[in-house]
Amino acid sequence: MSLQAIGITKTFNQFTALKDVSLTIEKGEFMALLGPLGLGQDHFCCASWAGLDTQDAGEIRFNEEDVSGPQPTRSQGRLSCSSTTPSSAT
Repeated sequence: MSLQAIGITKTFNQFTALKDVSLTIEKGEFMALLGPLGLGQDHFCCASWAGLDTQDAGEIRFNEEDVSGPQPTRSQGRLSCSSTTPSSAT
């Protein structure tokens, strides 16, 4: 069992948030994407993988099945994500 992102590209107007991103996560693995705010981690994981949005290029595969793009009937309940934003220490 695996989750694969293959060649994912996503742009918003003139801004390229993701460019040819590929990643494979095997069953039992834990994965985290870390980086500055606004670099596309949420969109890559949550919107693309969970089927809430479409990417401009590439595909998302879950157990060898293409689940790219909005397909709530196919991906609902099988893929989920969590996003957190660090809070400033005061």
